[in-house]
Formats: sequence, structure tokens, C-alpha cells
Amino acid sequence: MNKIVQPVIHDVLTQIFCKHYKLEPMPAAQQALRFMEILDLYQMELVIGEWLVPEPAPYVAPKRLTMWDQIALDIEDIDASGREPWLAKEIQ
Repeated sequence: MNKIVQPVIHDVLTQIFCKHYKLEPMPAAQQALRFMEILDLYQMELVIGEWLVPEPAPYVAPKRLTMWDQIALDIEDIDASGREPWLAKEIQ
């Protein structure tokens, strides 16, 4: 392995192996180095950051549209798209 070992990343990985895999510090450090070699071999990157828990969006009940509201939305959609459905062969 010719790549420089990042001490902070190595320390974090060592702590993870100690805590979650119940390894002693020395074998955990060796496994962290091995893990970093695997990352390098497959050209992957390790991103260390805080976990963000998304807050659920409040539920908003959908508004029931009347027939006239639906027609108005359809006309707006046609105008925005630039289509001219009244020129279609089926209508002519």
C-alpha cells in the first residue's frame, strides 16, 4: 500500500472495529488498515459525517377539485406546454 494513511480516518475505523466487532486495539488497527486497502483497491471513498434524521413533513389532505377547477388546470397545462390540441386531426 503506497497511499498515505489518514490518521483521523484510521483512528475512527479502529474505534468502530473495537466497539462493534469487540476487537482489541491492535487487531482493530490492523483490520482498519486492511479495510482502507480494500477501499483503495476498489477506488471507493469513505465519508465520515454526522447522521441527519429527516423530520417527517406534516400531512396535508389533498384538496378536492371541482370540475371547473380541473378544466382551468388543464387549460393552464395546455398553455404552458405550447400544444394546440384543437388543431389535432381527430378533432378536425
